[in-house]
Amino acid sequence: MTGLPSDAPQPATPLTRDLNAAVVVPPDDQDPESALAAQGLISPLPPDFAVDRAGGPGPAWSLAPYTFLTGASPDTVNPSLWRNALLNMKTGLFEVVPDAVYQVRGMDLSNISFLEDPTGVSPKVVVVDPLISEECAAAAWKLYRENRKLRDQERTICAVIFTHSHIDHYGGVLGLFEDGQVPTGVEIIAPEGFLEHSVSENVYAGNAMLRRAMFMYGTLLERSEKGQVDAGLGKTMSAGATGLLPPTCTVTPEVAQPGHVVAFGPVNLEFQLTPGTEAPGGAEFLSARRPGAVHGGERHPDPAQPLQPARRPGEGRKGVVAVSEPVGGVVRGPVEDAVRLAFLAPVEHRGVAGRDRVVPDQPGGPVPVPARSGAAAGEPGPDDDRDRRGPRRQCSGESDGAVVQPGLLRHGQP
Repeated sequence: MTGLPSDAPQPATPLTRDLNAAVVVPPDDQDPESALAAQGLISPLPPDFAVDRAGGPGPAWSLAPYTFLTGASPDTVNPSLWRNALLNMKTGLFEVVPDAVYQVRGMDLSNISFLEDPTGVSPKVVVVDPLISEECAAAAWKLYRENRKLRDQERTICAVIFTHSHIDHYGGVLGLFEDGQVPTGVEIIAPEGFLEHSVSENVYAGNAMLRRAMFMYGTLLERSEKGQVDAGLGKTMSAGATGLLPPTCTVTPEVAQPGHVVAFGPVNLEFQLTPGTEAPGGAEFLSARRPGAVHGGERHPDPAQPLQPARRPGEGRKGVVAVSEPVGGVVRGPVEDAVRLAFLAPVEHRGVAGRDRVVPDQPGGPVPVPARSGAAAGEPGPDDDRDRRGPRRQCSGESDGAVVQPGLLRHGQP
């Protein structure tokens, strides 16, 4: 039979070639975003880096299929996508805020971050968003510990934060702990509604979500200039084991109040809830000891490049630390060092390839986040599941005496 579509990769059509040729991006060695993507690199991953899949054939993760990503973009690939794909190959362990925030990139679709004691005394660490797969989270934790030993002390985990209910922000959590057993005293922190929404998306609607992801990220295509080049947020999804831990501490509206700081080991954090933005349940947080370190999950208008260093104290970023289009609020406090998010690398958007998204300094104080429909701040809304979670207990934080300890919901793990 003739006239049937072929499964083989096809060359660019004349229209595709013309459209791609009209897109102009700076070469990699002159691209300011490329320099920012490499900033703070401590330990790079090798080009053929791979993570074995536990108990199964094939790797859970591999960069080896992407070694074709060199030089100028071919006519089959939009130059902007090619540029993004090259930026996503700047992988390894990075220092985001000296002696406070470290991040592993290029071990999954998303990034995993590690918050340290900024005073350099305690070896305890808060982990943020432990990737999709347990194997990848374990490899990232190993890389971090090998490079960030505190004198003769091994790093240990005192808390894990899930910023929202998507699997690339919690699925690898069991890989952080030996034999998947969480030590006594380790807190699992998530915004209200997290467990309900994560189960709804990944169990009830799991098959549909996976199928959508396969089309969205081109998972089944060959890795080549005529196939899958990049997934925008990262290279692709990992293919290892996934799991879920119920929160022991739930960030509620009572917790997410201005000036309320919670201590998890040596790390002091101030939270802000952002429901209905990237996910039905979401939260972002500000480091109380390092006011410039803000983590906004995925709440950003340009999710392809969300990790940005601020240019000067007080400078804001649209959707992250300045005016929030989805929720109409701001992250409280000045931004001095960096704005951190869940994907990719540090990027400044001012005057770069038409992607100017910097907004002016914001006068005045913080803009409050509106209450959800039908609910006053601090009161249960239509999707609130707090009353179904059992008795409330205080979250056990190690305060240094200068920290306000608000009442977090605390739940016993089964």
